[in-house]
Amino acid sequence: MVVATMAAINSINTMNLMVAMQLEANAIFVVNDGKEYEKMGTLLEQYMGKECVVSLFNEVEMQLVSVNGGEKDNAIAKFSEASVAVLPEELEAAKQIVEDTFAQIKEEYKVTDPDAKLTVNVKEAANIETFTEDTTFAVVTAMVHMPNGVQRMNPEIEGLVQTSLNMGILTTEESEVQMTFAVRSSSETEKQYLIDQLTSLTETLGGNVEIAGPYPGWEYKADSRLREVMVEAYKHLYNGEEPVVEGIHAGLECGIFASKLPGLDAVSFGPQMEHIHTTNEVLSISSTERTWELVVKTLAALK
Repeated sequence: MVVATMAAINSINTMNLMVAMQLEANAIFVVNDGKEYEKMGTLLEQYMGKECVVSLFNEVEMQLVSVNGGEKDNAIAKFSEASVAVLPEELEAAKQIVEDTFAQIKEEYKVTDPDAKLTVNVKEAANIETFTEDTTFAVVTAMVHMPNGVQRMNPEIEGLVQTSLNMGILTTEESEVQMTFAVRSSSETEKQYLIDQLTSLTETLGGNVEIAGPYPGWEYKADSRLREVMVEAYKHLYNGEEPVVEGIHAGLECGIFASKLPGLDAVSFGPQMEHIHTTNEVLSISSTERTWELVVKTLAALK
């Protein structure tokens, strides 16, 4: 299910003699007075960008120009960027805040994201069109408080996520900031509770919510003849090797079919894939061939 929350930006300010800073998650480039400084590293782009903006918001007089990130609602964002405006006399303090925040986050994620980068581009002072103070507050508050990530693990199957969501896309248009979340759960009540959370906070901040592509959860079926037939077909194809049968945390079409056809017996399987739901997604051709062979063997056994 895709949930898009929008914080309306009905009023735009023109800030006199402010310095625009653009923060791009992927390296820190500070450009000032014709000099360029680079700090290397890598990291969780979304988290890094958000924390830098929040730190600026808390420490200096800052207003947002734009925030953008991500490409797909069901993928973790690979990049994010924010343009903010600060007073010229607070530029050095702002740059220091960004650098300090980046250094702290980089240290926290040095094992999982050792090559984190953040880029800061500084433009000369000028009349800049920014969000109003109220809208800046609303957007920063939404970025901080919107639920994100794993919300609950399955109490019956060890290691299986039951409910989660992620902000996959963040965009700024002329009159609004839009945050797009993919909400996933095998529990309808937990999924609806997350939607209610997103809706409540968005409306409190003056925005609205749109919901698209809802699909029901698909719960594990202990007694499944189809699964038993497929296990035997797999073992026959691969010299008695036992297949791995497990539950996964993902939105699957099987849930839609099962909701329309009570008692439907369904199994989800497929070829080997890597980096699923990212721009680096890869499909194994040889594994696709093996998947086809399993389909043929299963259909023959079901006759």
